[in-house]
Amino acid sequence: MAKILSVDHRILYDTENQLWDLVSKKMGKEWEHLQRASLGQGDQSFQDTCEAALQLFAATALKVKRLLDKRQYDVVAHACRIAGYPLS
Repeated sequence: MAKILSVDHRILYDTENQLWDLVSKKMGKEWEHLQRASLGQGDQSFQDTCEAALQLFAATALKVKRLLDKRQYDVVAHACRIAGYPLS
């Protein structure tokens, strides 16, 4: 998700290690919390990390949906619905 958002926000980075921090800073505290949880940077259970990753996917989809064509949007929206985070 971070790479997609780095392109959308024109964030330049030298290493992938920088990427995560730069995107978190741009996206805000809620995003940072979800990103850290999805990466298991805390005492989350495996299930919690998976849930956070699904939320992060849906949050990214909402931010970049204008860049998707109809076919791509339909696939992403379906995945979000299945995950329990519908885009609409």
